[in-house]
Amino acid sequence: MLTFILALISGYSTNYVEPALLTFLKPRLDSVHFDVGEYKTLTFILLLFLVAIFGFLANETVPAFLIVLGGGLGLFSSPGIRALKIFLDQRDKYDDE
Repeated sequence: MLTFILALISGYSTNYVEPALLTFLKPRLDSVHFDVGEYKTLTFILLLFLVAIFGFLANETVPAFLIVLGGGLGLFSSPGIRALKIFLDQRDKYDDE
């Protein structure tokens, strides 16, 4: 359960950690060309790797699927909540008519 919660947090914090990691990695990876979206993917992978290491250190065995699921839910939680709000607002608008 701890690893799943850490995966949710790491997925949600990917957008906030990416700029710092971008400024750290870009000068060091000059020879390798990454697109802008690939840095976000790299950040997401590194954060989930850290979650797996912390889960191992906590002696908690969790399937990799739950780590990826928690990370994905955390990563797409902000756009998902926004889309749900828009959907519910549209539904209320049609109910009022």
